[in-house]
Amino acid sequence: MMNHFDGPSGRTGTSALRLSTLQASGPRRTGLRAELLLACMLVPFGLLGAAPPDSGADPELCTPADALLAHLSPDAPGVLVGVVTPDAGLACYRAVGLAHVGHRVPMDRHTRINVGSTAKTVTGWAMARLELDGVLSLDDEARRWIPELPELESPVTLRHLLTHSSGYREFLNALAVGGWRIEDGDFIHPDEVIRVVAEQPRLQNEPGGQWNYNNTGYVLLARVVEAATGRPFPRWIEEEVFGPLEMAGSTFRHDGQRIVPDAAYGYRPRAAGDAPGPEPSDPAAPGWAKAPDVGSPIGAGGLYTTMDDLARWLLALVGEDPRWSEPFQKMREPFVLNDGSATTYGLGLEVDRMAGLERLHHPGGDLGHRTEFMWFPEREVGVMVLTNNAGLSPELPGQVVRAVLGLDSPAGVALDSEEATPEDVDEPGALPTAPGGGEAAPGITDPDHLALLAGRYELEAQPGFVLTIRLSGEGLEAQATGQPPFPLTPQADSAWTIDAVGARLVFHHEDPDGSSMASSLTLHQGGASLPAPRVSSALEEMDLESFEGRYRSEEFETEYTVRAVDGGLRLEHRRRDAVVVTPAGDDRFSGPFPFFGVEFVRDGEGGVTGFVVDAIRARDLEFHRVAGHEPAGAGTR
Repeated sequence: MMNHFDGPSGRTGTSALRLSTLQASGPRRTGLRAELLLACMLVPFGLLGAAPPDSGADPELCTPADALLAHLSPDAPGVLVGVVTPDAGLACYRAVGLAHVGHRVPMDRHTRINVGSTAKTVTGWAMARLELDGVLSLDDEARRWIPELPELESPVTLRHLLTHSSGYREFLNALAVGGWRIEDGDFIHPDEVIRVVAEQPRLQNEPGGQWNYNNTGYVLLARVVEAATGRPFPRWIEEEVFGPLEMAGSTFRHDGQRIVPDAAYGYRPRAAGDAPGPEPSDPAAPGWAKAPDVGSPIGAGGLYTTMDDLARWLLALVGEDPRWSEPFQKMREPFVLNDGSATTYGLGLEVDRMAGLERLHHPGGDLGHRTEFMWFPEREVGVMVLTNNAGLSPELPGQVVRAVLGLDSPAGVALDSEEATPEDVDEPGALPTAPGGGEAAPGITDPDHLALLAGRYELEAQPGFVLTIRLSGEGLEAQATGQPPFPLTPQADSAWTIDAVGARLVFHHEDPDGSSMASSLTLHQGGASLPAPRVSSALEEMDLESFEGRYRSEEFETEYTVRAVDGGLRLEHRRRDAVVVTPAGDDRFSGPFPFFGVEFVRDGEGGVTGFVVDAIRARDLEFHRVAGHEPAGAGTR
């Protein structure tokens, strides 16, 4: 699921990582999916969010979503849902839940929310506008505008930065490997982003050769705007975008300590026992923890805006004024990779299909916020969903969109019709169902049959990315490397769906009747089919103690201590919580963020000399062994 400026993530352009709440397959990726915690306020539900009668709005457009929202709690972090049309502007909205849980401040249409990577639409427009105005060319080498960038093996252009194909390291995932506590809002000076690139020994891929979602490029693009215009990026956007469009509620939080008036705090759920001491007995103080903003995101994120302002921005892009529409036309042209294959990403904008309809959108996320920002040209309607709860299930936003647009009704596109194409199957609920309304065929949930499917499967396209299939109650669940588990829905003897992320798994057996252990599976998602052979367990044969020792990265000036534990290796750092990685093959391990893939390196005599980390967006991070096996327990946390 996708990720946009969503803080640390495991998304890549080489494998379908949309099983993650923070990830894309090939050059494709889905929108963010966060459950909407909407609630009835102290007025009848049908009046929630009703716009003033003189606004020309059509509040009935939101009515189809009411049934989905009516059961949600008023005491949770809040959500905004809005529908935009050219005739009515913000035609209708629902504002429910809390912008500030501690002070019980309700969410409303004027609440400022961090929209994460949806801010990339603004940066993409800025670059397209500057090119149209003759200030720069998107084919300029990035080093022309930022001389501090290193001269590596191939030139990187502004277009490569815009289209996530530069080959630069993604600074969030890279710094997390280096010891920064990104998920806890660790301070990142803006210059640190350039330092990450400057210390990079080589490109991760040939520029233009691979799509790999990358916030680094957009932070650099904000610097380019400053160099090309002579004005700080926030000021240029204020004077060229927010001012002309009367987006008075929009501002960049360029300093993590800056107070943004009328802003919603970001929250993530805190389970009982997560914090020392007893849980609060006050029912008005539920288990929520404040989630800080990710540091140094300007250009890639950091935009606080309102539902009203987002509506103004969307309508400007899709309107007729050439000041806005001409850059927008450039933004919506999908980038073509060096090998001639098209991505679904343009200039700060995703261009794909949802349930048969063309969709122009950019989801967004931060540690405590999630956003959906969509435009459907064939319907001339936009749908926006904003929430300040990062711990929500992924399904409801897609359901809200489909309800509002009538996509699940006879007037919409039948998701399991013959007209549906693989490209349409990229959102929750969009997968074809089994005959009989999706009921499982006899024997599918037989425990003996399930046992043949359970195991660990590694994607061929992304070594170290493992899908673990395990028994759960009377069925199965799937858990991808570094991601939460999702339930599987049976469709046939060897075909199961992960409805939450719009994926389908087909298991393969060596014998024709399927009575043997599954030898591999294929992950179908977003039009891609990705094989994943079963990983044979080598735990009993692997000498885990041979990997123990201290390992240092000169690039990040940091060290990890590796210790053997039950079932894998424990990576310990003086600042980060320890991480356990488990075997994924010969000398290869996989684990949670940011150690999605760890491969140990040996010398000519078979001795372990180091390891290389694949953090998906940041790859080939090298650590060299500086000390061997140490006594168990020494220095453990």
